[in-house]
Amino acid sequence: MDKDTSSSPDKDSPPKAEALESTSSPQAGLMKFWLELKRRHVVRVAMVYAVVAWLVIQIAVSTFPSLYIPQWALSLVIMCVVLGFPVSLVVAWAFELTPQGIKTTKVAQKETEVTEASGTHAKKRTLLELENCMLSREPRLSSIGTLPKR
Repeated sequence: MDKDTSSSPDKDSPPKAEALESTSSPQAGLMKFWLELKRRHVVRVAMVYAVVAWLVIQIAVSTFPSLYIPQWALSLVIMCVVLGFPVSLVVAWAFELTPQGIKTTKVAQKETEVTEASGTHAKKRTLLELENCMLSREPRLSSIGTLPKR
């Protein structure tokens, strides 16, 4: 009996480890997908769209009867809102709104990486200039501008 009890945990251990590995990889994949959705602002667009769609439908429901607008118009508004939701998600995934205008996500991501790299270089340069200024006791900074004379 000791052999059976000692051998059963050995037999049970590998399937549990395999089960954990198989469940962790889909969870990791879902987590990566969720983070990508958040990075591309798809989640934000979905929430804003849901709120605005609810508001538009509520306004249509409350005003259309008093304005004698036919019932089919309300159905048309609801269908446009429902069909527009997946379209807005696809547009949010593919494009990004930047200060320079609407760009594809890949182009905007490349520009962001370049800007972050040059921004880090500029910060290091500024800190070096400040350090040099403090050590040499010069009353001005070459890259930032000049300080007022005392």
